[in-house]
Amino acid sequence: MNMDDALKKEWFRFNSKLVVNEGQFGLLEVFKRNFGRERMLEKKILKVDEYEVGPYKVCIFSSPRELEFIYGVSDSSVELLSEKLVEHLSSTLADNIAYKIKGLHLFDKFLAFTVDEAVRQLQGYLELSEETARKVALSLAFRCAGLSAIAPLLLDDKVEEFYLDGKEENVYLDHRDWGRCKTNIILSDKDIERVLTRIRLESGFRLDEVHPSLKAEVLTKFFRVRVLVDIPPIAAKGIMLTFRRMRKKPYTIPELIYNGTISVEAAAYLLFCILRRFNICVIGEPRAGKTTMINALDLMTPLNWRKVYVEDVIESLSLQEHGSHQAKVKVKPPEEEGEKSKAKEITQLLHRSPDWVFLGEIRTREDSWAMFHALTAGLVGLQTCHGRSVEDIILRWVIHHGIPLTNLKALDIIVEMKMLPSIAGRPKRRVMKIVEASDDPRKFLTVEKLFSGEAFIDVFAWSPERDELSLVTDLLKTPSLKKIRKRFNASEEEVLEEMDVYKFTFSKMVEKKIFTVKDNVSILNHLYYLSSNVDEGEMDWKDVKREIEKIIEKLH
Repeated sequence: MNMDDALKKEWFRFNSKLVVNEGQFGLLEVFKRNFGRERMLEKKILKVDEYEVGPYKVCIFSSPRELEFIYGVSDSSVELLSEKLVEHLSSTLADNIAYKIKGLHLFDKFLAFTVDEAVRQLQGYLELSEETARKVALSLAFRCAGLSAIAPLLLDDKVEEFYLDGKEENVYLDHRDWGRCKTNIILSDKDIERVLTRIRLESGFRLDEVHPSLKAEVLTKFFRVRVLVDIPPIAAKGIMLTFRRMRKKPYTIPELIYNGTISVEAAAYLLFCILRRFNICVIGEPRAGKTTMINALDLMTPLNWRKVYVEDVIESLSLQEHGSHQAKVKVKPPEEEGEKSKAKEITQLLHRSPDWVFLGEIRTREDSWAMFHALTAGLVGLQTCHGRSVEDIILRWVIHHGIPLTNLKALDIIVEMKMLPSIAGRPKRRVMKIVEASDDPRKFLTVEKLFSGEAFIDVFAWSPERDELSLVTDLLKTPSLKKIRKRFNASEEEVLEEMDVYKFTFSKMVEKKIFTVKDNVSILNHLYYLSSNVDEGEMDWKDVKREIEKIIEKLH
C-alpha cells in the first residue's frame, strides 16, 4: 500500500468540521450520524489518498484499529457554485428538458442529452471553461436523474463493486487500491426508488413481489455496470443492491502481466492456443477476475474472425470501432421465463457460422448441457464458470449437471483464477493454474480416471512463495501442442520460436506500459499479419521480432 509522503503527514482531528486543502469536506456530521461513533471525534484519522472523479472529489481515510478504509465524497460543483445555486440550476434544467426527453428512457441517451443541454445553459450565463462546464453539467445531469447519491461510485474507475445491504444502511465498496471501504453514503427511500426505476427501464424486465430479483446492465459512455437487485420478499431488510463496475479502460493482457495476474510465458501460451482455436474455460469464485480475463483474451483474437456472443447480461467488450466482427445475442436471464433462453441460443450457434464463440457465464444445468453440445460439435471460444477449483467444477458438471464424462475432453484448456484477499488493503487476483484436457479418450471413462491426474494435466501453476505463475510441465508434451504439431506438421523448433516471439511482444508491451485496447489490437494484428508472411515463407520469426519491436518503439 503506497502513500505519498506528503499525504502521510496530513492528519485531521474531528472538531466541528473536517478541513481538506482549504475547502470544506463535510464528513464529520455524516460520520457521526452514519457510523454512530462519537469516539471518532477524539480520534485522529489519516488521509491516505485523494483524487478527482469527474465533478466529484474523493478522499480515502484510514482510522486507527479499523480494518476498513473510509471513502468520502464531495461534489466539486457545489464547492465552486454553492449548494443553493447548484440546486437551482438542476431544478431549472429538469424543467427545461422535461418536454424533450421522450424516448430517452435509456440512461446513456438521457445522460448525453442532459449534459449537452446543461453545458449550453451554463455557458449562457456563467463564465466557465468548457472542461469545468462539462464537469458541472455531469453533476447536474445525475441530479436530474435522481442518482446523484451513487454517481461518484458509478464514475470512479477505482471502484470495482459497491453494495447496499438494507435500508438506512451505509453503502460500502471494494476499491482497487484500498480494498473494502465504508462510505458516507446512505440512500433515502426516494433514492432507492429512483435506482429501481432506472434498472427496470434499462432491463425491460419486471421487478415486483412475483419477480423479486433482477439482473441487468447499465451501459453509458460515462460508465458501465452490472447490477443485481433484490426486493421483498427476498430482501429481508427491504432492499439489496450489488453493482459491479466494468472498467472504462478495460484490462488487457499486458496490464494483467504487469500487475501479476498472469505470467508472460502463460500469456504467450494462451495466445498460441487461441490462434489455433482451442477452447478456454475460465473458472473461479465470485470476484476472482473471470470476466476480466476472458475479455482480455477475447481482445487477442484476430480482427477478421466472426465472433458470436451469447449473454444474458452484456459484459463483453464492444470492439467494432477497432474493426472486429461481433454478432451479439442477448438472452433472458435464468430467472425470467421465456423462449429466448441461453441454452437454446447456444444450440443455435451452429447455424450462425462463427469462428469464435463467447458464452459469458455458464450457470445452470441447461447452460452446461448446451455448452458441451456446442464444444463437441466443434464450436470453440471462451466461457466462465463458478467453481473453487478445477476439481470442484468437474464434480459440479458431472454430479450436479449430469454431463457425460467423455464430453469433458472437449474442454481443451481450463484457467483457474482466485482472489487472494487481504485482511486490510488491496486484494490480489491471480491465475492459480492452467490445465489441459488429455487427448486420450480412455482417460475420461470413469470418475476415478478423471481425478487420477492423467485426464487433466497441469501446465502452469502458481507458487505462493514466489507469487508467480510458472510452467510445471514440458510444453511440447502437452496435448494442445502435440495436436498442433501434428495438425500443422510443425517442428519443435518452429513452435518454440513462434511462442518466443509472443513472449517478446508481451514483454515489450509491458516494458512500455502499452495497455490500451486500441494499441493492443493494433500491435497484435500487425503481429498476425507478419506471422502470415512466415507461413508463406517470405519472412522468418527473427524478421517478425524485429518488425514488431519497430512498431512498438514507434508507437511508444
